[in-house]
Amino acid sequence: MNTRSYIFIFALIAACLFANAGFAAPAAGKPPFDDMAGSYAEDAIAALYAKRIVGGVGDRRFAPERAVTRAEFAAMMLRALHLDPVGNAIPAFSDVRRGAWYYGDVHGAVNLGIVGGTGPRTFEPGRPVTRQEAAVIAARALRLHGEASGRTGLSYADAERIASWAASSVAATAEAGLMQGYAGKFRPLRTISRAEAAVLLYRIVEMPGWKAQFAAEPDAGVQLGWLYEDADRQFRNMTINAVVNTISPRWFFITATGGTTGQADPALIALAHERGKRVWPLVGNRFDREMTHLVLTDPKRSETLVRRFADIVQTYRLDGLNLDFENIDPADRDAFSSFVRETARVLHAHGAELSVCVPPDLETDWSEPFDYAALADAADYIVLMGYEEHWNGSPEPGSVSSLPWVERHVRKLVRQIPAGQVILGLPFYTRDWSRQNGRTVSEDLTLAEQNRRLAEVKPAVRWDETLGQYTAVYNRGGTKHSIWAEDSRSLSLKYMAGASFAIGGNAYWHIGGESPDVWASLGNAIRYGGYDFTRRTVALR
Repeated sequence: MNTRSYIFIFALIAACLFANAGFAAPAAGKPPFDDMAGSYAEDAIAALYAKRIVGGVGDRRFAPERAVTRAEFAAMMLRALHLDPVGNAIPAFSDVRRGAWYYGDVHGAVNLGIVGGTGPRTFEPGRPVTRQEAAVIAARALRLHGEASGRTGLSYADAERIASWAASSVAATAEAGLMQGYAGKFRPLRTISRAEAAVLLYRIVEMPGWKAQFAAEPDAGVQLGWLYEDADRQFRNMTINAVVNTISPRWFFITATGGTTGQADPALIALAHERGKRVWPLVGNRFDREMTHLVLTDPKRSETLVRRFADIVQTYRLDGLNLDFENIDPADRDAFSSFVRETARVLHAHGAELSVCVPPDLETDWSEPFDYAALADAADYIVLMGYEEHWNGSPEPGSVSSLPWVERHVRKLVRQIPAGQVILGLPFYTRDWSRQNGRTVSEDLTLAEQNRRLAEVKPAVRWDETLGQYTAVYNRGGTKHSIWAEDSRSLSLKYMAGASFAIGGNAYWHIGGESPDVWASLGNAIRYGGYDFTRRTVALR
């Protein structure tokens, strides 16, 4: 039998296994499957079936001794962790096709780094999972780290057969009481059966210290969505289940006299509050360095502006403000810190919060005006704009927000201010780069526009493990174009990077720029990023 036939057969089996019919309710008092009686996994199978984590293969059969495929195991693990399938706009693998029952499950797990491929563009969804592979996936999903650094640290009689890349995971799952050997052997190359997988998953979902976390609502912290121009339309069109709990419409801009232009929309504020969303309008300076200098350095103008902020908050019953002053003169560093301190004091007196947008510490005149520690000492939150790594006009093309660049600047910031005050801004846009007339040019694209572009030109797309995003290259009219894509996978990995520092939340520039799959993936990241897998009390046997 050739490989294609082999995978096709397993795909058919899996389709039956995870079809909705596989979760049909059994008659009262009757076990869900006729072939589970007497199995060592009987209780685990029944419990997981009730939780809709595993299903049958048809005709009231569970097939406990049948091997588990990679697609099945990804789906089971995703469900065990209370996570949702994600229909990624950019497929991760050529052999995980849209329309396949496991498309969303595989991508939901891939986006969080729970599973990976078997090659740059292959997942092999129908290939059976070995016991050592199951240990690696489980350890990765649960962020477990074993004490054994190699096979010599394992006590199994067949330890020499365990691959070096799996040794620490085998040790970690054993230490956690999740996987055991048999007669002193681990049997690493043997495929894991459906019954064994059920026992493993049951031990995960019932682990003391984990079970309550799976059932609880996640603490999302601040999830801020900027509304760019047509704020009312953007908010009303925003997915009801979007992770955003705070909106920041771009309503106000300062003037040289210490006043503001623009106005709020009371109907939108009322609707946001009705939906349980906080409202922190953005107050900008239009990148006007000279005007900002006048306001910050003239006590009368500065005091007038602070009073204006208080009036805005009171008049519109706002929950806070989001201050976005950019292109500030480095000489105004102390003046800006003082202004933020006074603004925060006045807003706090009215029960409102203040968040301040800052660029990464680039050690240039663009970031020099921001005294991060002083700003954090005054304001409630510091919003790190985690984008524009390569900006419009950059001499070299590149990513708007690569994973290592974001990680580096979050790490740098949390060394200066409390991590809980950091809100990491993530981009709902990217750029299409090319060289024209001897210079680098770029075109801004929302994620929806990016996805349409990729569908239209069908470029060569590859995942860059180092950058944590897809890169796409295509030619149009004899000109080479490059896109460093942002999507569910890249954004989720950046979210998880921020979560690893225990930051206070995230912000998204801007609502309306995303594709629908992004919300499902970010919702998973919020839940998964909040799990603390060190909180286990006893190993289940």
